[in-house]
Amino acid sequence: MPGFLRPFALLTIALTSVACQAIDNPDAPHYLEDFRSEVSSHEQAVYEDAQTTSDSMEAFAESQRAWEAYQEAEKAFVSSVWTPRNFGSSSAFSRLAFYADVLRSRIELLLKYRKQF
Repeated sequence: MPGFLRPFALLTIALTSVACQAIDNPDAPHYLEDFRSEVSSHEQAVYEDAQTTSDSMEAFAESQRAWEAYQEAEKAFVSSVWTPRNFGSSSAFSRLAFYADVLRSRIELLLKYRKQF
């Protein structure tokens, strides 16, 4: 029996290390870093190339405040529905995905506005 356990233990260790390496792949693309660099270049372009009037800036500030209120309402709704009681252990992941979708939609809309100027 002990002769069987040693090869089984070595096989288990080998397979576990392969599986763990797949979780942390250093060759995986860095989506967050790519997104941040792209956003910073758009942000810089807005500061450098913006040809806005004070009226349009005030309208944008008002729009941004309204969107922030909308975002908070969406977060409250998602937090009240996607609870561990209703969706189990995946509720936190689902809530974060919905929060990201709301933010992503705003960023896409702002980029479309930017393309119009």
